Amino acid sequence: MIELRQHKKDMDFSSFDYVFEDVKKFEDVLPFLLPKLDGEWRILLVEPNLSYIRTYLDTSIIPSYLNLIITVEPNQLEHLYLERPQLVEKERTSWDIYMDLIKEFPIPMDDKAMRELYYRTGPKEENLRAALDQLLDYPVITMREINRHFAPVNRVYANQVMRAFLFGRYKQAWAMLSMLEREIGSTVAFYALRKNIRKLFSEKCKYLQNETVTEKTVERVDGYTIILMYWLFETATSPDQLYPILLMFERRETPC
Repeated sequence: MIELRQHKKDMDFSSFDYVFEDVKKFEDVLPFLLPKLDGEWRILLVEPNLSYIRTYLDTSIIPSYLNLIITVEPNQLEHLYLERPQLVEKERTSWDIYMDLIKEFPIPMDDKAMRELYYRTGPKEENLRAALDQLLDYPVITMREINRHFAPVNRVYANQVMRAFLFGRYKQAWAMLSMLEREIGSTVAFYALRKNIRKLFSEKCKYLQNETVTEKTVERVDGYTIILMYWLFETATSPDQLYPILLMFERRETPC
């Protein structure tokens, strides 16, 4: 299994079995990494050349029992996403990582406490790990323990940003977009918003055919508005176009 992540200077290396900055050293060790009796190898490969990444993605060099996390610079990650859009859908979200941490956490935690802990400390993996470490002395984790250790915070999510634009609350929407970018970065924000409008477009189609929908937003937003946003995102050729897309939407301009 191969994961691509944006390279960050403050990455936490404690969860990896090996960290490699040299591709040759990694490939020298690779034949000796036999299957574990329990679990899988977690290997971090730091900023290899794109040609190596393409080779790993296109061949079976990396065995299935090895979880290879490859960090790349934002512009290279964007380039790979444009080459291979399917990678974006397969990318593990912060919530997926958090769920993996919860599975390993030895203390029971109720559902509300589990969600609230993520909202107050996420989405960075190192922050989530540190937060769980603070709760190891309790027999069970409820909202009482969460409130004792973590102050409430207001976070912004892609679906909230999208709703604000669709409802025409532009001043609020631009402010929320800036917050979202600070949390997850501009490139990931673009793909998160695109994924959300794709879902809303699909739900609107169901709604117009009198089928059951789960997104109440489609009941309040007209079809043209949703189609225009969907059209703008689908015709975009790069995450760098996020701001032009949303400016065109606000002005009700269509792509050429």
